[in-house]
Order: sequence, then structure tokens, then C-alpha cells
Amino acid sequence: MKQLKDLEELLKKNIQVDLHKIGTKDDDWLNYCSLKCKLWLANIDKLKDWYRWLQISSKLKELNIGFVADDYLKKIYQLKRYMIYL
Repeated sequence: MKQLKDLEELLKKNIQVDLHKIGTKDDDWLNYCSLKCKLWLANIDKLKDWYRWLQISSKLKELNIGFVADDYLKKIYQLKRYMIYL
């Protein structure tokens, strides 16, 4: 049971798959997994960078300086929104 919990945490931490979002209904599970797969496929060239970012962000949170990662991510999103209007 502990191994299963550890595996769930690894999935959530490393690739942001939340097994609790996979409902008991087949439609919910299929829809959630389908959306995740489509997102990964559309951004396959960025997956390595995203995975690395999740590792760094997690490490910063372990060191109690997760706000650095949060601020960085917020600035990146703001910059992307600004770039749309250029």
C-alpha cells in the first residue's frame, strides 16, 4: 500500500497526473487521460523542459523557497500574454 501511495505521489509530482481526478466512471477516466495525452502530444518537444522545471520547482519547495519558482512562473505567463499583443 505504501508503494502505491509513493507511486501516486511520483506521478503527481513528476508529470502532474492526479490519480484522484480519475473518477470511478469510465467517461471521466477516459476524458482525463485523453486530455493529458493530447496535451503531451501537442507539446512533445517541450516535455523534457517541463519535466525538468517540475523537478526544480519541487526542489525549491523542499528548501522552503518555492516562492522563487512561483514568481518565475507568474512572470513567464505574464510575458507570454504580453507577447500575444505584439
